[in-house]
Amino acid sequence: MIKKISIHRLRNAELLQFNRQLLEIVSVHNPEELKISAQLQAHKNALSVTERAFKKENSSPLTEVLIDLDEKRDKLLIGISTCVDAFTNHFNEETRMAAQLLKDNLASFGTTIIRENYMRESALINKLVTDWRTKPEFSNCVAALNLNLWLKSLYDANEAFNTRYLERNKAMGSVNADVFKQKKQELIATYDKLIYRLNALNEIEDGAEPFTTVVQQINELIDKYHLLIIGRRRGEAVQPVSTSTN
Repeated sequence: MIKKISIHRLRNAELLQFNRQLLEIVSVHNPEELKISAQLQAHKNALSVTERAFKKENSSPLTEVLIDLDEKRDKLLIGISTCVDAFTNHFNEETRMAAQLLKDNLASFGTTIIRENYMRESALINKLVTDWRTKPEFSNCVAALNLNLWLKSLYDANEAFNTRYLERNKAMGSVNADVFKQKKQELIATYDKLIYRLNALNEIEDGAEPFTTVVQQINELIDKYHLLIIGRRRGEAVQPVSTSTN
């Protein structure tokens, strides 16, 4: 079984490198024998398009700032959601009820806010913050859970992102700054389909070769990138993963 990896936590360059190395591993073996030719080709195509979008995306000096600000607001959203979810288990009934109300409201925005295109995410965050600040049924809950500083930080991060986004669009003219984010999601989708099929066929074939070797090599690759993600989360010095698949 191929291990899971929090692929969304990989930085953009890391994501592209990870998928290049994955394709190297799989392509060494006979895709037709593995019965994954269609999924492999779809993933190759998605990677090629995403790499071109990445190069275009990074043609602006404001891009890295934009990526950092987007990551910051994503983390704040995840943090708020995690806090609210934790409070739904609070020993105090009123606190639990307040948390549940906010949790239900968060759910109404969908589960993929951070995966939306840049401006869609900005609009959703703006509506969330406005509702939680101005509607008494929500603002009282925010106060009860002491989330006002979280909410302010989210608002500030979103405003900073929007300012940089507009500056970047002005600098880049007609370039659509959402293109890379969209292509990135399409790449992840083809990755999921490829891994799902490999896992299914590996189980059907009861781990016969070449599936055993392919699964083992992919898992070794995933382990390397998982350590990179964990190290960064802990604030450790993280070395880039070698371009070698060995």
